[in-house]
Amino acid sequence: MKSRLKILIAAIFSLSLIGGSIFLEPKIDAQPVLAADPLPSHYDVTPDTVYPLATYDGNPKPLVTAGVCSTGTVEYKLDEDGTYSTTIPTAVDAGVYLVYYRVKGNEGYADIEEKYTFGIIEKADCQFTAPTAIEGLTDEDEGFPLINPGEVVGGTIYYKEGTKGEYSTEVPTVLIDGTFTIFYMVEGDKNHNDIEGGSIVVTVKEATPGDPSTSKGGVPVWMIPTIIFGALLVVGGISYVLGFFVFNKWIQEGDKLVRVFKLPGKEKTKVVSMMMQFKEVKPEDIKKSKKDFK
Repeated sequence: MKSRLKILIAAIFSLSLIGGSIFLEPKIDAQPVLAADPLPSHYDVTPDTVYPLATYDGNPKPLVTAGVCSTGTVEYKLDEDGTYSTTIPTAVDAGVYLVYYRVKGNEGYADIEEKYTFGIIEKADCQFTAPTAIEGLTDEDEGFPLINPGEVVGGTIYYKEGTKGEYSTEVPTVLIDGTFTIFYMVEGDKNHNDIEGGSIVVTVKEATPGDPSTSKGGVPVWMIPTIIFGALLVVGGISYVLGFFVFNKWIQEGDKLVRVFKLPGKEKTKVVSMMMQFKEVKPEDIKKSKKDFK
């Protein structure tokens, strides 16, 4: 029994001889020191969508509000393929952007995993001046615009004549006399809103045959009697027409004179294919006898 006790004591204690005295000391094996777990981080301010929403104006806009974390550094990136940075992402064009953010914890603090929010830049309104009707048009103004075109910055204006037509960027022009409704709309570009548009009513009157006039385009127009049969008598520089005749209109188109044939009282105008080359046109340059046109 005593021998067992000695063995047990020897296993637990070691003897020390100090100054002639014997001491019993506990024998402790060395153990590894474990690092403390990192403390959790948290946002003081979480990044979020900027409100009120930004509107396109051609300048860069921050896409999210700044995040704040007192135990780490907030980082951001634009879209999945972006690179993390402490700089808040910006954009110029209107649209919806995906912005990711995370926290890299300071020493002794844990990171915060990646999350995301949205950055939004809204479209701006176009700068638009609506088209207006042109007053005083007659069927003499064939090919001349029915309206003064509108103006737009940030989009494209489209027009159509009547409800069955198709929209086009071309401005409708005079063909015959009558009342016409011109519809218009604006299609905004990627940074501007569309405009629903409206309509304009334009009246084109029938011109009085034989009445000299000037077209809306500033091009001289002459109504000249053309003899069907009869005679042309010139006395003292004054022309006298004897016989049956109809009225013709000559207008300048580019570098040519275009003859327009019109029977008195008729509503429609027929363009005759015959043309005359010219450099400068004056009323007195236009011959008045039918045989001169052959």
